[in-house]
Amino acid sequence: MPVAPTAAVEEGCFKYYTYSGIVNLLDYTSGSFPVTFADRSIDVETPDHVPLNPTDRAVWGTYQKDLFDGAPVGLQVMGKRFEEEKVLGLMEALIAALKDFRTSQTGEPTSPF
Repeated sequence: MPVAPTAAVEEGCFKYYTYSGIVNLLDYTSGSFPVTFADRSIDVETPDHVPLNPTDRAVWGTYQKDLFDGAPVGLQVMGKRFEEEKVLGLMEALIAALKDFRTSQTGEPTSPF
């Protein structure tokens, strides 16, 4: 699950908390880690986007490709209550898999860490 529907946002402009809020509400264990970075040449505005609801419209309204360029994009791993060790182990495995994938694609172990 993503940590948020966007990369890091401008201060005071975070509009959607559900992805990380649900973990707290359910008292689950979770951990987040960066997987990539926003890239203004790839993550372009989509003028024909039709928002699903007012919250979606507000989130899309915060996007500024030049401001977001280079901002981290993260994922969140969730587990049941008191499963911190499992979540940390899964995060380690995912991070290792991402590094292996990047190495296979680029020939060098690039990482957002």
